Amino acid sequence: MGRALRVLWQGSGDSRPVEGTGWMRAGIWGLAIPAAGLGLAFGPLETILDLPAPETAGTVAIVLGLVAALVGLALGWLVPVQRLLGPAHQWAESGLEVAGGLTAWIGRPAMAVARGCDRLEDHLYAAALAIGHTALSIARGGERLEQRLYLAVLGVGRANLAVGRWVRSGDERGIDGLIFALVAGVRDLGARARTLQSGLIHHSLAISAVATAVLLAILFSASLSV
Repeated sequence: MGRALRVLWQGSGDSRPVEGTGWMRAGIWGLAIPAAGLGLAFGPLETILDLPAPETAGTVAIVLGLVAALVGLALGWLVPVQRLLGPAHQWAESGLEVAGGLTAWIGRPAMAVARGCDRLEDHLYAAALAIGHTALSIARGGERLEQRLYLAVLGVGRANLAVGRWVRSGDERGIDGLIFALVAGVRDLGARARTLQSGLIHHSLAISAVATAVLLAILFSASLSV
C-alpha cells in the first residue's frame, strides 16, 4: 500500500500522458468519496437501523494492528521494493509461484484434460459420423434391394398373367375347338349311322317282300297243279 501511495504521489519516473486521465480520476474520486462517507456514517446507520454491534477487539490488538499498518506504509514509502524484498523480489514479481504455480498445478492439467476432451469429442463425432454413413449406406442398400424385389415380384406377376392369358387362350381356342369338333364329328357319325341303318332296313324289307312274293308264287303254283 505504501509503495502504491508513493508511486501515486511521486510517479514512477517513466510515466507518459494518457488520454482520459481526468475521467479516470473523476471516477476514482466518485467511488472513494461515497466509500469514505459511508465509512464515517456506519455508526449512525447502525443506531438508526438498530443493527447488532460488531464485536470489538481489545485495545492491544487495535494498537498492534495500527502500528503494523503504519510500519508497513513507512517501509513501502521509504524503502525500494527491490531492497525491501531482497532475493524474494523475483519470486514476488513472478506471482509467488511454487513449482510452476497455478500454471503447472492447475492450468496445464486443465489444458491437458481439455485437449483430451477435445480429442474424445472428435473421436465421438467421427464415430457418430461413421455410424451415420453406415446406416445411410444400409438404408440405400435396403432401398435398392426393395426396388429389385418389387421389380422381381412385378415380373413374376406379369409372367403369371401372361401364362394365364395363354392358358385361357388355349382353353378357348384349343380345347373348346377340339370339344366342338368332337361334338360335330359325333353328330356327323350319328347322322351317317342313322342313314346307313335306314338303308339296311329298306334293303331288308325289299328282300323280305321279294322272298314272300316268291314263296306265295310257289305255293300258288303248287295249288294249281294239284
